[in-house]
Amino acid sequence: MDVKYLPQMQDESSRRYLFVAIDRATRWVFVQLKTNKTAASAQAFLKALHKACPLRITKLLTDNGKEFCGKAMMIWAHENGVALRFIEPGKPNQNAYVESFNGRLRDECLNEHWFTSLTHARALIETWRRDYNEHRPKKDLGGLPPAIYAARLAARWRTTIRQRIIRRPALRSREESRPRCRRGTRPQPFRGAKRRSPSSGTAGAGSFW
Repeated sequence: MDVKYLPQMQDESSRRYLFVAIDRATRWVFVQLKTNKTAASAQAFLKALHKACPLRITKLLTDNGKEFCGKAMMIWAHENGVALRFIEPGKPNQNAYVESFNGRLRDECLNEHWFTSLTHARALIETWRRDYNEHRPKKDLGGLPPAIYAARLAARWRTTIRQRIIRRPALRSREESRPRCRRGTRPQPFRGAKRRSPSSGTAGAGSFW
């Protein structure tokens, strides 16, 4: 996940910011144009990303910007079970996927259009994003576009989880669980199963961004 500066629009008095996220496993991307890069804007972007993404987000890699290291970001990550990861300061190459995508976005979209307004910019950027996700096959994905590959991966993951639930043996009743004893021996009192602490995390379909 990263933030890019955009040139000042003709109808605006300040620069705008482009929030970008890309999934390493499927190359699926999500982009939104914001009027600032505060923690509130980052949190709003993450909520929209969480809703639009076809996969479950389990990890998030960002730089050390204030918008990513604030309290609001930590709260969002905790509530949604997302592990935050940060690159080292001054080493954007550690987040090479999003940096490479930023170059393509700049060359194919931002440099190819003259945006007359914020609304115009949002419409053109969203059109380009949809084309990238839905109509551009990737060799690494078996010749499939990112959106189709991500949908199939999500369906496969749901099927795997469903099969695991079906194959799980049914819990026996308390009477059935009581240990049997031989004749002439005294049965031991039933103490029940020990309570297990909940797991600290759950596996997701892939790592993000």
